Amino acid sequence: MKELVQELSTERTLREELSTKVAALQAEVDKLRPSKGHLDTDDTDVHTEQQNTAKVLSNSMAKDETEEDREAGPWLKVGKNNRVENPTKEKATTQRSNEQSVPKKWNQPKQQLRYTQSQHRRSVVLGDSNAHRLKRQLHKDVSDWRLRVTTKPGATMEETLLRAEKEIEQANSAETKLQLILHVGSTDILNEKEPHRSIEQLKQKLTAWSQADPQHHYILCATPELTPRGPHVVTACREWNKQANELCTMLGPQVEFFSTTNQMDGDYLEDIHYTEATGTHVGHLLAMKVANFLGVYREHHGSSHKLVDVYQNKTTQCEPS
Repeated sequence: MKELVQELSTERTLREELSTKVAALQAEVDKLRPSKGHLDTDDTDVHTEQQNTAKVLSNSMAKDETEEDREAGPWLKVGKNNRVENPTKEKATTQRSNEQSVPKKWNQPKQQLRYTQSQHRRSVVLGDSNAHRLKRQLHKDVSDWRLRVTTKPGATMEETLLRAEKEIEQANSAETKLQLILHVGSTDILNEKEPHRSIEQLKQKLTAWSQADPQHHYILCATPELTPRGPHVVTACREWNKQANELCTMLGPQVEFFSTTNQMDGDYLEDIHYTEATGTHVGHLLAMKVANFLGVYREHHGSSHKLVDVYQNKTTQCEPS
């Protein structure tokens, strides 16, 4: 930096000396000009002499310009703290910096599109106290802000469907693709002599939603077979699950029936509620569907597993389940 400043100072001195030479040469030229009394003098000779003088000065200044000055480019400027600023170099550096600062995902249009689409997805679980027992494992397996679990002890089919309707309205307003998971039905089976009423309510709403909002995905969870309450309740639960399964099959692929009753061994209930082990197992299986919808998947590594965002490759370490 000091060397550049010294060279600039030297150049300034040289230019001042050249200015002095120019003044001296100009005086010589003036002496050669004819006076007013010599009208027969040829003006062409004087003009030619001036052109030759200008050419000599130009060549002299070109010699005095150092090679480093030419490499530095136009308008070499010394700024604050004797900082040498080269506009051409600064512009190139800024351009390279801007190119490097662009995230890689923006340079991959297809991947960015998939990522953007996944960010406009939400998964909502609504249900009773058994749905609440799935919450811990769901959030453990899918640690994602796009998943929400909302439950109420003893929730009925009617009030759960009303809450679901509000969730759909909010998703439509936000232009969000919704995965709506319903885990409800046990209360209605226990309180009604005929469980068909809750199935009719369910059929009416699911039919309307799947037709009006086919962009959303609906999952209806099977009600557990409440063995401790007697064989007649178990029969009612099985009949309810059968009709619910037929309903989902009839409505098409955007409506899915989720059942794990055939995988349950031994006493998986405490009265009418899932045991802790059952909640972990069912929650884990349901989490797979949530993760698939939101665009994340599980990688197993020994005793632990990872959740990986498919589009962003973001990894979250989880405890073994």
